[in-house]
Parts: sequence; C-alpha cells; structure tokens
Amino acid sequence: MSALDRYVAGECEAVWSELVAPRASSEDEDTRAEAQAVANETVDRARRNLQLLHERLLRLGYDFARPNLAFVEANDRTRRHIDEVERRLGGLPILIRTWYERIASVDFSQSRRQCCEMPGHPFGNLGWYPHMMYLPLDECLERSSQLKHQYEEWYRTTHDFMQREGLEATPPSERKPFLPIGGYASNCEPKGVELPNPAPDGVLFDDGGGPVYFNQDIREGFRFGGFPQLAPRMRNKWVPELRHPDPGELLSALTEGMLPL
Repeated sequence: MSALDRYVAGECEAVWSELVAPRASSEDEDTRAEAQAVANETVDRARRNLQLLHERLLRLGYDFARPNLAFVEANDRTRRHIDEVERRLGGLPILIRTWYERIASVDFSQSRRQCCEMPGHPFGNLGWYPHMMYLPLDECLERSSQLKHQYEEWYRTTHDFMQREGLEATPPSERKPFLPIGGYASNCEPKGVELPNPAPDGVLFDDGGGPVYFNQDIREGFRFGGFPQLAPRMRNKWVPELRHPDPGELLSALTEGMLPL
C-alpha cells in the first residue's frame, strides 16, 4: 500500500512518523511525491475540521479576538505570500506549504472581554491559551523581522557590556532564518520553522519533551477542539480554571465528527 492508502486507511500518525524519519530522504522524488499526496489529504481534512469548529464556536457564542482572521481560506493574493516567504527566507516544508496554499489564517484566540472580564460566562478562560493559531504569512514575515532585530539588539547590548567588563565577546553563531507561524510553546518560545527546509514536514518547537512537528501540532489541536485546557490533563494546572459547567460536554460538542489527521 502507498503512504496515502495507509493514511486513508487510518495509519495517520504512523505514516507521518515515517515521512519525517531521519532515514527518509527529502530529495528522493518518490518520497516527495508520497509526502505531497499525504500532505494534500491532511490539509483537506484539516480544512474540513476547521470549518466545523469555526461554525460550532460561532453558534455557541464564542467571541473571537480577531474574527477576520479566525478562519480564512487561501486565495490568489494570500498564496503569493508563499513565494515571498520562500524568496526571503527559503523553501517551506511540504506540509506547511500545502497548508498555506489552502488556508490563509487560523486564529482561535478569544476576545479579552469574554475571556477575562465577564464573571460567570461559560466560555470564561477558554481562550486563555488557544492552540489553533496559524497566522497569515505576511504577518509571519513581519514577526520574523522583529525577532531578527531583537536578536541583533540583544547581541549588540551583550557585546558592549562584555567589552566594558574586559570580557571576551564571542561572535554570534550563524542563525538560520526563522519563520514564526503563531502561538507559543510551553517554554514561551514562538512556534515556527527554520528555513530553508525542503522536508515533508518541519519541527515547530521543542519545549523539553522532544521535537514537535507541524502535523503533530495540528493533530493535537483538533483532538481537544482547539483548546488544550479542555484536555483532562490540563485542567487545574497552570492555566486559569475553566468556568464552563461541563468541560467534557463542551469537548464532545466541539470534536464530534472530526476527521483524523
């Protein structure tokens, strides 16, 4: 069976694990063709899941912080941003490129008013730590430039301090271009990919538990309806306590009929 046939048959996680394994050559034409086919199916499923989630959240009364970016499908204008990213920073991994060819923006962050300023609202604190956040590429590019400037400013300040103290200042190591795509890992580092990266998929972050690829991140997001604090393991931990009377019921309502990724 091909990788796509196995994926459709239900071996979603196993197929992606094999595609990103070190022994898989991203330069092999057959591997890239298989990865592209699986990426197409993955993103088609993700788009269908996002449509369901977005509609359900609107129907339930969830107040998006940026409704115009909550769920936007790609068009010719937004697809041109892919070329701009690859021109400035380098090639995107196959899955992430395929995502932005179909989906321009996802931002499930919650309005501050509903999240924090409405005592007793059943959705209070739900969007405190939104998982589904994959921002428009033009915004990602702007954030990439900001991070680069912050690093250069940090290095300049550190270098000047060490010189004043008579300490040896080593030159900064060469940094690969970095594209933040939205959201933060638990260690407060921005999620994103180093480029160029022609692999089937790219690592978004590693917060101490091992590298997490884009396919794993979106799968985790859909597993909990876009909000990790609905997961039993997250309740009553470092995120504020949910005000919903039955988080389990809300989770079931949001995830019913989700396609596996």
